[in-house]
Amino acid sequence: MSLIPQLLEEFVTGKKFLLVLDDVWANHVYRLLLWIEKLQTGLKGSRILITTRSEKVAKQLGTAEPYLLQPLDKKAGWLLCESSAFWHKREEKYRFISDFKYLDHIEREIFKKTSGFPLFAKAWGRILLFEDTKEEWNSVMKLEIWDASNYTMEKLDQHNVWKDILRTLELSYVGLPPHLKRCFKYCSLFPKGCWMDKEMLTQLWMAEGFINHEDGDETKSEEIGGNYFDDLLSQTSFFKT
Repeated sequence: MSLIPQLLEEFVTGKKFLLVLDDVWANHVYRLLLWIEKLQTGLKGSRILITTRSEKVAKQLGTAEPYLLQPLDKKAGWLLCESSAFWHKREEKYRFISDFKYLDHIEREIFKKTSGFPLFAKAWGRILLFEDTKEEWNSVMKLEIWDASNYTMEKLDQHNVWKDILRTLELSYVGLPPHLKRCFKYCSLFPKGCWMDKEMLTQLWMAEGFINHEDGDETKSEEIGGNYFDDLLSQTSFFKT
């Protein structure tokens, strides 16, 4: 690992380059700042593009204002879902798909269920992939994402759908610092799909001793807890409603 800065410096010296650092986490920041110092030997006009799930990381590393990706709108979310659901559908067998009024209904339902997140849009598409009739699609649309995991688990396992989803979510959790992991695990006490108020959750974290300000100032502890909540929200551990 210690050779990487040296190799980067040798590679970019005297060259104009574009370096893409994908999915950077908070625990990478210090090391990356050291690496970036080694890239000053590149030619003028070189650029470093960083993607991250954390707005805080973007501001720590970036010299330009970060570009915040917004959730997919209804149409874009449906197109992503559709690309997974329809790739093998034969028009004759799935004639109901050509009913534009019905498709508009499906679009709206998918949008409500995915909250604009691409991962879930693709997952719902792959769930619908296994259903061959309008009645089956209607049954699926009545489910929530956690119900769907049981409803079609055998089918989904054959195509690694849930493995892909869980792998992505696991990476999100593993990348959290210890203080956020503790707060996030506490949320497992709530029922699935539960709406959590920021102020209420902060108070509960404080009561459990997860937030201890050095001078015992409760106001500062509440502020720190609010920052914890915002950090989890920015890293898609929470969904804003």
